[in-house]
Amino acid sequence: MSWIAGDLMFVHAGIRPGVPLERQDPNDLIWFRDEFLYLDGPLPKFVIHGHTP
Repeated sequence: MSWIAGDLMFVHAGIRPGVPLERQDPNDLIWFRDEFLYLDGPLPKFVIHGHTP
């Protein structure tokens, strides 16, 4: 569902802020968008994502 390489994290849609990376819900990695896109703060990794309609 995700791949981490150093400070980079690759996912399909996004991650849920405030949830440790190892506890992210696989469904969120595929579908979670709005709260992730509009987050104004740091994340534990630089997240590269797709999920463009």
